[in-house]
Amino acid sequence: MKSHADFFRGQLCASFGREKLGSTKLAEWIGSPSASLTAPITGGYPQVLQSLTSLKPLFAFEASRFASAALESYSTILGKWSGPEDRDGLAWRLIGLYYSAYYSAHAILRLSGISVTQIESWATIEKEFQTLYRSVPLTTLGLQRGYHVVKLDTSGTSMSISKAKVDSTHGSHTILWSEFKELADTGYSNSGLNTSSHQAALEAYSQKLATPLTMDDGSSCNWPWMPVIRNRINYRLPDQVWGPFAKRITPSANKQIHQLIVSPTSDLIADAATAELVWLRFSGSCVYLVSLLCHLLRDMEIRARSMSLLPFVFKERSQIISKLCAA
Repeated sequence: MKSHADFFRGQLCASFGREKLGSTKLAEWIGSPSASLTAPITGGYPQVLQSLTSLKPLFAFEASRFASAALESYSTILGKWSGPEDRDGLAWRLIGLYYSAYYSAHAILRLSGISVTQIESWATIEKEFQTLYRSVPLTTLGLQRGYHVVKLDTSGTSMSISKAKVDSTHGSHTILWSEFKELADTGYSNSGLNTSSHQAALEAYSQKLATPLTMDDGSSCNWPWMPVIRNRINYRLPDQVWGPFAKRITPSANKQIHQLIVSPTSDLIADAATAELVWLRFSGSCVYLVSLLCHLLRDMEIRARSMSLLPFVFKERSQIISKLCAA
C-alpha cells in the first residue's frame, strides 16, 4: 500500500501538520459572521471566492474529524468480531467497514484541499459583502443551498465552488466517491512513479475502481459502486433483503473477509479487491481506503507539530494505524 500512497502524496496540502487546527467546519464557517471574503466578480456557478483569511485550518479540522471517525469505525469492527468462524452480525460489520472507508475518503480529500460539503445558506456571506464593500457595485452570488464541491488553491485563501449533483437513486454519497476517483485518477496518472511496485499499484487500482462491478444477479455497475453495494445491505430487514446475499457468503469467504480486516496485507487487499465475489471485492476496496489514509497520516506525522491534527489521532489509534500501515 505504500506504493499506492506515493501517488497521493504530491496532492496533499503541504502545510497540513505544521499549523494550528481550525475549530469549526467549513459549512459552519460560511454561515458565521467570521466568514470574510472579497467581493465576487461574477455570480452563479462555478464560483471562485477569495478569503481574507487562510482556509487551511478549516480543511485540516475537517480532515482530523473524518480521520478520527474512520479509525473509530474500524476499531469498532475489530472489537466486535470474535473470530473467523463468527458470522453473526456480518451485515453490521460490512456497513461499519463501508463507513470507515467513506470517512477515510472524506479525510483524504480534505487533506488534498477538497471538501464535499452541504451548505444550507450563503446569506451570511452575502451580508458580509454588503458590509465590507458597500461603496462598490456588488454582484449577487446567486449560490444555492445543497451539496457543493469546494477546492482550495495552493495559497489556501482562494476556493473554487461548484454545485454537486445528487444521485436520486443512491444519494449524496456518490458525490464523495466521484470526487475521490477524480483525485485518484489524477494521482495515478503520475508517470514519474514508474518502479515495478508503482506499476503493480497502478494495475491494482485500475482493477479496483476503473472496471465495472458485476453484481450477484449478473448486472454490471460502474463506479461509483460503493454506495450501491452499501444500499444492498439492509441490516434492519435481514430476511427480506440482506438474507439472500448473506447466504452467498460462504464460511470460506467469511474467513477471508475476517483475515483481510484483522490482518491486512497488500496482497490480501489486492486479491480481495479483484475477487469475483462482490462482497469480498467490496471489503477489499474498503480496507484499501482505510490503509491508504493511514499511510498518508503516517507520512504527515513526520512533519507534525504539537498543535496539528496528527499527534492526537496517532496517540488514540496508534495500534490500528500501525496495523494498516503494515499493509
